[in-house]
Parts: sequence; C-alpha cells; structure tokens
Amino acid sequence: KQGPASAEARAEAQNAMGWLAYWQGDIERASNAAEEGLLLCKRAGIEASVTNHLRILVGFTTEILTHDYKRATELFEESLELSRNAGDKWTTAASLLHLGDVEDEQGNHGLAVELYEEGIALCRKSGYTVLLADILVNLGYTRLLQGDHERTTALCEEAIALYREQGYRYARIEVPVDNLGWAAWLRG
Repeated sequence: KQGPASAEARAEAQNAMGWLAYWQGDIERASNAAEEGLLLCKRAGIEASVTNHLRILVGFTTEILTHDYKRATELFEESLELSRNAGDKWTTAASLLHLGDVEDEQGNHGLAVELYEEGIALCRKSGYTVLLADILVNLGYTRLLQGDHERTTALCEEAIALYREQGYRYARIEVPVDNLGWAAWLRG
C-alpha cells in the first residue's frame, strides 16, 4: 500500500519530468507527464505546492497545444487561489504571469497588464529575479502591442539586465532583444 507521501513524491517526479520535457521542446510529453501527476494528486487528495506547479504546467501546455483558454484559465485561477491561501508567493506570481498570457493571447491586453503588474510587484517584493524578468518581457510585449514603444524598451532592458545578473546569455535574452528591435523599428 502506498500512502500520500509516496503519491506526492511520484507527483513531484511527474512535475520534474514534465518541465524537463517542456525545456527539451517536447510539449506533448510535458503535458502528459503533468496531467498524470495532477491525476495522482487528485486521487490521493494532495493539495501541496506540487499540485499547483502541475496545474501551471498543465495549463501552460494546454494553452500551447490546444488553445483551450477556458481550461488553461481555470487551472491558473485554481493555482492562484490555492497558492495565495498557502502563502506561496512564487507560484502566485507564476500563476499571474500565465493568466496574463492567456488574456493577452485573447486580446484582453488591459487585463493582461493588470495581472503582469501584480506579478511584477510580488516578484520585486520577494526577490524572484528570473520570474520577474520573465514577466517584464511579457508585459513589454503587451505594451508593444498597445503601441507603447518607450515602455516596451524600458521593460525589456530591465529584463535583459536581470537575466545577465543571473548568468543567462542567449536563450532567455533572445525574446526581449526581439521586442526591443520591434519597438525601435515601430518607433521609426
């Protein structure tokens, strides 16, 4: 007989495998691993931080693979509520980031900006540098879509500086550099 601790350890392993698959570019495998881990948590009645991390990964991969924004939003909102109640600031900020992404993709830029700014404030207060940079990049892109090229530039320059402080050289810096290029080109 396996108890909740064993189920939680297996869910943690599914979460790790899911994120590894995601970073290797295998979104479908990431989704499957996260779905399996989330199912383990539900069957064992586990409501731990791993459950919220799995909700984020399932929501994220659902958004990418199927554009099922309703399901992704539900998962991110569940994660947001539970992480806030648990005082898990990192997962709260990550949930805000991904909720912002869903709203942005659906053209709800104003709501996306609100969600991103709340996540940014939480990251600044809590010292989550890389997550802060990720949110700054996404807010910069939203501001670009809104025609605010000056704000896009400031947000992306800050994100690049934060990534460099953390030792990132290429992969993470590529997106804000692209946003800067677009902002400069559109500014004329």
